[in-house]
Amino acid sequence: MNRMMRDPSVTICTSIAAGINGLLEQTLQLSKLWNAIESKRKAAKLSKGNFNILIKPDLEFYELNATTTSSTRLVEHLVSLLAKKGYTNLIIANGEHASGTWLENRDMLVLADLAGYTYQTADGIPYRIESLSENLEHADFDKTSVLKDERLSSHWLGADFRIVFTRNKTDEEFYYSLCLKSLIDILPQRAKQYHYYFRMRPEEVAAALLQRDEIDFCIIDAYESNHGMQGTRHGKSLFTNTFIAGDNVLLTDWVAALKMGLDPYCSSINSYSLKKIDLPSKYKIQGDLTVYENWQNVPKLLAESTQARNKNPVIRRLSSAWLQQVDTDIFPFKNVADAQINKFLSPITKNIDTHPLAYSSLVALNYALGGIQQFIEGWQTLYDKEKIYRQHTELGFDINDFTPPDFENIENYILPLAQLVTCTPADTNGIKWRYIDGSVLFEYTRTLPYDYKFFITKVDIAQAVQYMFDNIGGARIPVKTNEAQEIIYQAERDIYLPQPNWMVLFGGKPIDVCKIEIIRYNATSQTILWRTVKSINQSAEFDDGLVSFTAKQKGITEIKIVARQKFTLPLFWQVFNMDYLPAMKDALVSDSYLRFFTRTISNFEAACEGRNPRLGKTADPMWGEKGEHNHPLEAEQFKNLFAVFSGIAEKFMRGQNRFSKNSSLQKDKDGYIHFEGNKKGSNATDAVRSFVTDVSEAIQKDVKYITGIK
Repeated sequence: MNRMMRDPSVTICTSIAAGINGLLEQTLQLSKLWNAIESKRKAAKLSKGNFNILIKPDLEFYELNATTTSSTRLVEHLVSLLAKKGYTNLIIANGEHASGTWLENRDMLVLADLAGYTYQTADGIPYRIESLSENLEHADFDKTSVLKDERLSSHWLGADFRIVFTRNKTDEEFYYSLCLKSLIDILPQRAKQYHYYFRMRPEEVAAALLQRDEIDFCIIDAYESNHGMQGTRHGKSLFTNTFIAGDNVLLTDWVAALKMGLDPYCSSINSYSLKKIDLPSKYKIQGDLTVYENWQNVPKLLAESTQARNKNPVIRRLSSAWLQQVDTDIFPFKNVADAQINKFLSPITKNIDTHPLAYSSLVALNYALGGIQQFIEGWQTLYDKEKIYRQHTELGFDINDFTPPDFENIENYILPLAQLVTCTPADTNGIKWRYIDGSVLFEYTRTLPYDYKFFITKVDIAQAVQYMFDNIGGARIPVKTNEAQEIIYQAERDIYLPQPNWMVLFGGKPIDVCKIEIIRYNATSQTILWRTVKSINQSAEFDDGLVSFTAKQKGITEIKIVARQKFTLPLFWQVFNMDYLPAMKDALVSDSYLRFFTRTISNFEAACEGRNPRLGKTADPMWGEKGEHNHPLEAEQFKNLFAVFSGIAEKFMRGQNRFSKNSSLQKDKDGYIHFEGNKKGSNATDAVRSFVTDVSEAIQKDVKYITGIK
């Protein structure tokens, strides 16, 4: 994209005397907006009348005249200023709002109308209003991007100059919500919480949009800001009499966060882009960075509890509907249950800034809901993996950082390790392994009763790493092919469940690793070799290795897996050092790898036989486009969960006086256990033991009912 040949800059203007319009004009003049527009127009060789300028405002409001949205008056004043300078091809545009899945009247054009946009300014300047969820075209995102298959509106793609105009406000999950977070609004899907906060990761989505380098100018309306613990949810205005404008999204947000008194890295969305893309090497800040007087930020406890709550897509969606203060005369709920629960909960959470009990209750509720998600994650990781949703991510690193010698040297690194472990005797489980610099180096070999040529036509060696057991997603990008169009260089990101799986009970992280790979082909074998170059979540220091398919005697294919792994342990296991119990540690290592690679071989067999070897299921990429308002996960993840806990609670309440040493138990036709009643001679120990056993069986029964496990 074209950029002026000068260092990026941000201008901060604060004044009471200038008035709101006068201060905006002063800010635009000092920040050289007019120079930026004219420079780009001349580069495009367009007349002013044909130069298309798109303004993306913030349309997040649930009550009229709310300070959670961009000021219509200011946006239209900007339109008038542009027109006076000869720029008359003007569009105000935004995408559809996520709340349209649970509220009526949330279409973008309806929101614009309710916000006061009338297609014409007060002084008669016409402009267009367009939805960025319409007229979609291929957007040509980078092939490594999480949005590589996403489309964008022709209104956005066809604009010659793009301005983001957003409100200065806090956010209960991300601490602040400014220009970068608002970019997610331009994406076309209506169910944005589902697609861009669950199916994809919001920080990766925002970074993918930012890397397109399409935003020419940013304006943050901090004249009347919205602060407090729920800046995007409820209106709590504060006159800060400031405008912030700049030509770099990250830098403009950086300055605005500093003005709030925040560390700009506290937002996971901005932090990800700051670390991946970084601020410009040279930049200029004009103005005063003094923190706003009487400004109130989101407490860390509330933000972290909200993040815990929102890990579950169902709970994110439901809490949005239930806690939001809504003018239901304008925005009726689509679901009666949502309306009733919102009527009860939203008044309680509205005033958490001033009511300690309401604040504490919301934090407790958030953590309780987050606990439900932890329960679901733990259970599915250990017992119900097929219900885990696969993760759709970006590649996570720049392929251009690696040259052909980097790929070729993988072989020089892996093959000596493979030779070392090959010379190691197998243990009682048939695995060859040993420790190297705190990592585990191992080899596992199996033969399968499949003809080699048949096997390699069914099992793609380039996908061998993705076929590993417990792989739940990532990305794979071919880098180079040979004359036969076979992949020889490849970049890959793999995400696995915590290893071993029971580490999830101790807070173990998913294994998230980025790799470069080389593939060798000859007449009787194929081998993929890889080396880890990055771990997004610092979950692994080593995860390197090879997989080979080799022809043996007729009808037999040998699979060999060699790997070097060292995963980051949860804090508990870092403190409880297993090196002091070597026999136990060795047994755990051998058993874990035996199970992992036995099941990996089963995945290769499944692929050969035409069965899907991939773990989990894929989120529907088109959900929400047909006007559905019931979340696709509600029934399976939330509604029946109440049955589990209500059943447990009921058994607990009934159980206190119903145990005895000789109690007889009876099972009904559904398998539930019933007590005959108390008998004399019971004691506390027997009662507790009997109660725990009964509740344990009840939990297993209820959870099996939910998850469908027989």
